[in-house]
Amino acid sequence: MHYHIRLFLSLTQISLVMLILFTIICGVFYPGFVTIVLKTFAPSKAEGSFVENDGKIIGSSLIGQHFSDPKYFWGRPPQNNEKPYDFKEAQASHLSPKNSKLKDLIQKNIDHLMSFESDKNKKIPLDLVTSSGSDLDPHISPQSAFFQVDRIASTRHLAKDKVEKLVNDHIEHKIWGFLGEKHVNVLALNLALDTLKS
Repeated sequence: MHYHIRLFLSLTQISLVMLILFTIICGVFYPGFVTIVLKTFAPSKAEGSFVENDGKIIGSSLIGQHFSDPKYFWGRPPQNNEKPYDFKEAQASHLSPKNSKLKDLIQKNIDHLMSFESDKNKKIPLDLVTSSGSDLDPHISPQSAFFQVDRIASTRHLAKDKVEKLVNDHIEHKIWGFLGEKHVNVLALNLALDTLKS
């Protein structure tokens, strides 16, 4: 009986020591080490990759912003329409591809998107009518950006090739040439768009 109590106390003591040890390693030393390394070699990313315009912070390159004005490029449609791209409220839909609610939502996004297009037969890129898993994705595919060129060129009275060149200049390639997909940061693209003259 006493042997089992001693064994229990011994294992409990070992468990508590390991808990404290790994809490210190994983909760203090590792985050501290990563923070120091990032602030040394990538200070902008360590601080949140904030984007400034006229000396004011207007967002982050890591979190999308909601653009609804036809003269701007639009990002992926948010799940939460009341607080779009709010990182406190962001959530995935968890709807199955066969769920009728998801189909209705996608159709609603298609109808809204095409209401601004003169060519009703244009092929719509999937990411323009579906939300991202995090609901905060700041990027769209190059195809989604090019899809919107006609609308923006017409609304802003700009030459189409001028807007297309802007998109081409903002395409970010795969990391190290093979990780991820080509993408365009919507906020960066729209900031550059505001600098174009008609």
